[in-house]
Amino acid sequence: MKNDKLLTKEEIEVLENLSDDMSEKEQKALERMAHKIQGLTKKQFNDLLKRSIEVADGVKNKIEISPPYTLEKFLSTLKKEELTEIRRSLDIKGLSKYNKEDLIEALVVKIPYSIEELISYFDKNQYELLIKMSKKEVLVSEIEGDYTFFQRLGMAFVYLKPDGEPVMVMPEEIATRFREISRKETIKNMIKRNTRWVEVVHGIMFNYGALKSEDFFRLVQEYGEIDDKDFKELIRIILIAEEFYGQFESNVMSELIFYHMLVYKPEHTLKLQQSNNFDFYPYTSKEITNTELLNSAQSQTVKSLIDFFVKNYEDLYEVQAKYIVEEIIINIKNSQDAAKIVNNLQFELEIPNSEIFKKLTRLVVQLEYDTRQWGLKGYKPSEINEKEESQQKTEIKPGLRLVVDNTKDDPKVSRNKPCPCGSNKKYKNCCGK
Repeated sequence: MKNDKLLTKEEIEVLENLSDDMSEKEQKALERMAHKIQGLTKKQFNDLLKRSIEVADGVKNKIEISPPYTLEKFLSTLKKEELTEIRRSLDIKGLSKYNKEDLIEALVVKIPYSIEELISYFDKNQYELLIKMSKKEVLVSEIEGDYTFFQRLGMAFVYLKPDGEPVMVMPEEIATRFREISRKETIKNMIKRNTRWVEVVHGIMFNYGALKSEDFFRLVQEYGEIDDKDFKELIRIILIAEEFYGQFESNVMSELIFYHMLVYKPEHTLKLQQSNNFDFYPYTSKEITNTELLNSAQSQTVKSLIDFFVKNYEDLYEVQAKYIVEEIIINIKNSQDAAKIVNNLQFELEIPNSEIFKKLTRLVVQLEYDTRQWGLKGYKPSEINEKEESQQKTEIKPGLRLVVDNTKDDPKVSRNKPCPCGSNKKYKNCCGK
């Protein structure tokens, strides 16, 4: 799993000992944890929990290093294959036959002068994390992405504090070199550009779910306002961003496709899109970068469902109710119908009576109607219905003649004769109604 967002000790404790009288601090921990595990399969969740417990208990990545924190000290704690990964990530040539000791010695010299080009492909979040790490250690639990990303590049390393809390530490040589790089105006401009592109890519994948490669790159160029000459850089920025964030995947089936991590069956989503003979929903430049699940549906519908859960289930806090609604929205965006969603909810929640069941069903049906769906190319079912009604009023079907609709007042047209509009129906069943 690429997106290693470790749970903190506090979050693990909350997960294992959920109680009715949670403190405000525990509620916030639960909310953070909910976002970390959102969309994970059972196996991915179990792997995440296992790794989190290992790191929190100081079992894994235990590095005993005392200041000063030099690059050589951190590299010495790594295995030869981990050093090789750093060399390859930075595209450092001519070291493939070195033994571990010689490789460490060479990397200490080369890494500080190999990171500038890579940093020029970072976005604001990655760049600001580097700024923080150049000044002080950063808690792993605060990193919204794959914390091992920086270690694979030789920029920062995992270190366990005496209290067992894992932190990321930047070696002194890297911190010095980074401060030199960060003063360059060209780097700052690139970070700003990259941030916009990454936001657009994440937004496109969140809002459309799954895309063929030609649609993906067309939409990225359109919303990111990217020239053809920048396309090569765009690809590199996307690859680096996704290695860190893990928000979406690419896969080669019959062709190259891209899909968001919350999409259950990318092939099925693409088939649904292809069956709909209309273009993708035209988000505005501001809307396309919105990746909040609760904003995928009409706000009043979302609020009504959250209020329903809080009111009818006393043991549910609002944050838990929001999480349930987010899960429902994920299912709807994956084209699950309301009946199946309500049926699955019965296994998670006790539905006390038929009145509550009917009300829940009505709310989920309304949410389904008001949610932007991936199979509908970003449209809501309510918008599709309006679109089809509008087309039926104005569309002229291929092969049919356009006539002025004055036949109702024409006494020469027999009610049992074919309608002159060309529909092949009898006049009495068509324009003569």
